[in-house]
Amino acid sequence: PLGCPLIALYRDRLVLAGNPKHVWYMSRQGDPNDWDYFADATDPGRALFGLIESAGTPGDEITALIPGSDDYLIIGGRDSLWIMRGDPAQGGQLDAIERSNGIYGPESWCYGSKGEIYYLSRDGLYMLPPGGTALPQAISRDKIPTELLTAADTFDWDQGPMLEYDAAHRGIHIFYPTNTSGLDSDDSTGHFWVDLDSYGFWPMTLNKGLAPFATCRA
Repeated sequence: PLGCPLIALYRDRLVLAGNPKHVWYMSRQGDPNDWDYFADATDPGRALFGLIESAGTPGDEITALIPGSDDYLIIGGRDSLWIMRGDPAQGGQLDAIERSNGIYGPESWCYGSKGEIYYLSRDGLYMLPPGGTALPQAISRDKIPTELLTAADTFDWDQGPMLEYDAAHRGIHIFYPTNTSGLDSDDSTGHFWVDLDSYGFWPMTLNKGLAPFATCRA
């Protein structure tokens, strides 16, 4: 598959998604260069592809891939959230855990200190407990700034705000993507710090022209 903006590693498979927007792909287990989807159907390591959909409904647009170690893979959609438990070629299952809210974009999520997953949706900030057995928990609906709830009107769906967990200060940074027009644009505002003890949102201002392209938790 070419031109896929989303990538992850899950159960020793390379996982790609996003081209077309509703399709996910998995390489052969242990071989990221083998994408033969028409190999022997009894081969448990064969390459695979699929959609996030229920029977009789069209596939949602995929916006994020989030591995939960090798136990499960979270697939975020524009308007839904799905979990793949196990390997799909070895009896694994793909189930919907949220059908009304998805994830803003490829970087609109982060891991917490205990393996929980925080993600930003059109309905606020959510937390998915580790283990893949519990439902997402809304943690900010009555506190989240309006700017974040209306971010869908500001960004293309393949971008979205970037989240990064800060272990030293126990909180989450939410950065708006830098404006590609460069220093002539005002990309200094619109960023937030989330205090995970009170779930309070604090606006942050950066120097003009220095909004991040990407973040990395060290």
